[in-house]
Amino acid sequence: MNAMLRSCGLVLAAGMICFCAPLHANPGRDDGDGPPATKPGDGRGNGGNGGDHGNSGDHAKGPPTTPPSSGPKVHGPQGTCTADSLGGIDLLGPEGQSGASHVAHTDFTLMDITTGDVVASASKATMMYFWYGSTFDFVLNAHQLPVGSQWTLTYQPEPLPSAGVVCLGSATVNGGGQLHLASSLELNSNLPPTLDPTGDPAAQPADVLFALVPTADVDCTAGTNTTFEPDVSLWSGPRIRFVDTDLLPAVQ
Repeated sequence: MNAMLRSCGLVLAAGMICFCAPLHANPGRDDGDGPPATKPGDGRGNGGNGGDHGNSGDHAKGPPTTPPSSGPKVHGPQGTCTADSLGGIDLLGPEGQSGASHVAHTDFTLMDITTGDVVASASKATMMYFWYGSTFDFVLNAHQLPVGSQWTLTYQPEPLPSAGVVCLGSATVNGGGQLHLASSLELNSNLPPTLDPTGDPAAQPADVLFALVPTADVDCTAGTNTTFEPDVSLWSGPRIRFVDTDLLPAVQ
């Protein structure tokens, strides 16, 4: 793409475990205790697999790669990049954006999906991700889950429950009740899929929901929730937005 893309500088921690796998993610390398990845075409999922990292858990220190030296100039809700934007494209970041960077965060908790209110629970997770890029890169760490249980990170199209579920990775909870996932996925799609990152922000759809669900509750091949347990799954908040920079228009 001939676009001149520019971004604010980021300070990134190193050492994240990266699994390359392509909302239409290409098959990736499995390296953990979850089930083998499956290709998510037509709403089917695929993800990197962190698996069990020992009784004390293993916490990733940051995204898997250093961001490119140039990228979209970011106008985020928590900060505005003031770098020269000649030839660049302005992008609006998600609610969980860190300052004016392409790093964003979200938490996973039990949630009343009717009201969006958090439900008190010891089980929880946090996820750091790059909200724009050619791949969707993320690190997720969950805590206080049943030892030995298997969980899958999913994108859940609305209204719930729905078809078109995308599996982004699976893993098994270790002896300390912790679960780790890290992956770099080629989605070939924005999230939400109908997002126009260069269009009128007021006309864009709501950002999307992710859910960490029991692996037995989702059919990643069919892209469906075989069992829908909203009071068991952990739901993302703030919501998630991803801009696939491979799909941005060329800037002359």
